[in-house]
Amino acid sequence: MLAKASVVCAMVGLFLLSSITGNCATDCFAVAAHALRVQLVDSISNGTVTAGEVTVIAIDGAFRDSVTTSNVNTPIRLAMERAGTYRVEARATGYQPWIRDNITVTGDECHPKTVDVLVRLQRP
Repeated sequence: MLAKASVVCAMVGLFLLSSITGNCATDCFAVAAHALRVQLVDSISNGTVTAGEVTVIAIDGAFRDSVTTSNVNTPIRLAMERAGTYRVEARATGYQPWIRDNITVTGDECHPKTVDVLVRLQRP
């Protein structure tokens, strides 16, 4: 019974929110989007980066988001629900640091429009 009441309350809340904003509330709240999707590749082989650990950082003014991982086979997602103008830095063991400034992420009333960033890491 409690679960049914919670569902009804949630549905009423979404209805009220959509009535106030004039938008369907589920458009903005159903999914979350990252501002940046970063794919790392080796500049020579165009294949997977063979580093033990990789750190990718997104900076926009005082905002900073970073991911450190050893799984570089999938894109790294940064800056959840945040449009802005970013500096992206990537560092990986055995590769030169990579930096790109002025990566602009726009958005609509709900979400940022994800920008794909291809990082081609070079060995020293």
